[in-house]
Amino acid sequence: MFYCPHDYEKENCSCRKPDIVMALQSKERFKDIDFKKSIVVGDSLSDIEFGKNIGAYSVFIDKNNKEPELADFSFENLYEFALHLRI
Repeated sequence: MFYCPHDYEKENCSCRKPDIVMALQSKERFKDIDFKKSIVVGDSLSDIEFGKNIGAYSVFIDKNNKEPELADFSFENLYEFALHLRI
């Protein structure tokens, strides 16, 4: 698990999404990660931008059905997203 420990209001950092520092940290630790075959799931525009910035597919979870134009897919909740996965 990777996360940004910095206070959003007080600190300007490079590890906060949509910057890709956390993705690069994960790639350094897990060399087989292929961002082009990855999925970023989130409920904010910064999550979707993060996914785009690393070249991943992006899934926007929004109970209000306001699909951001950047997202590849949008679902009302995680359950609805899970129903559409093909495993």
